[in-house]
Amino acid sequence: MTYQQIKNLKEIVDIAVGECKGKDEVINLIIKSCFSIDLIDNPFEGLFLEKARLWQAPTKPESLHINHGSYIHKYGDGIQYIIDQLKEKPDSKRALLSLINMKDIIKSEDFPIPSFFVTQFSLDEKDLYCTVYFRALEVSQFLPINLTEVCLMSQQIRRAIPSINRLFFCLHAFKAYYKPNFDTLVRAEIDRQPRGTIAVCVFNGQKERIRELLQSKFNDSSVIETAGMEELYNALVSNQEKNPDAYQDAFVRSVGRALQALNELREIRTKASHGDLIQSLEDTVRKHISEALERL
Repeated sequence: MTYQQIKNLKEIVDIAVGECKGKDEVINLIIKSCFSIDLIDNPFEGLFLEKARLWQAPTKPESLHINHGSYIHKYGDGIQYIIDQLKEKPDSKRALLSLINMKDIIKSEDFPIPSFFVTQFSLDEKDLYCTVYFRALEVSQFLPINLTEVCLMSQQIRRAIPSINRLFFCLHAFKAYYKPNFDTLVRAEIDRQPRGTIAVCVFNGQKERIRELLQSKFNDSSVIETAGMEELYNALVSNQEKNPDAYQDAFVRSVGRALQALNELREIRTKASHGDLIQSLEDTVRKHISEALERL
């Protein structure tokens, strides 16, 4: 497979979406592209820059389940290591970032671990080669963020080695899939609330705030958190006993059904990552949340 010359990083996303759309998943998706190094300066016109910076941050932000930077810099400055390797030995086979080891994988069970497993760089005169390996990759929402991350890393390399003219990029995803409702592992706002905050909203009748919190739970996620929905439902049930006219019974029931579907989804996800049952439960969660929003 030869490297395809591109003029815009969106072309990589378009190729990946074209390969995956309409399929449950694609095993061993490989895309090879070549482009001017200048493309890394403003990838996707900055649309994913803020998210990519969060994913590359040395400390995991509260808004994410995990991030890549906390793994990259776990034992020191990972990007500076790459730069030092390339300067000392441009064709080094050790200028790579390996985000996790077998200990992390064996102990992970169903807890989130990076899908962005390995990033490897090499220099050939004025050409920078970058190969990335994903154990899993959502191509419509997550791939643009990941590509922007690659650009952020490559920018640091280019600043240290300004002679670079082109970037040869190879993407290898063991399992790639198209899921436009995917939440890119951003924690829903309802699950980030300090304990008791949601109950206060319920008892004070802050319906617009409750609406915002429910809407934050609308997207699909590979990490199922239920703490926020549990507090909301329990607070609604408790409030109904004291103030039965505050919220419609149908609203409370819809929240309860959404919570039940989330619990079922969490259990199923311990046994599988994709499939008709998972899709059905995800649709059910969105259906009941939509019903709750209509009845609020």
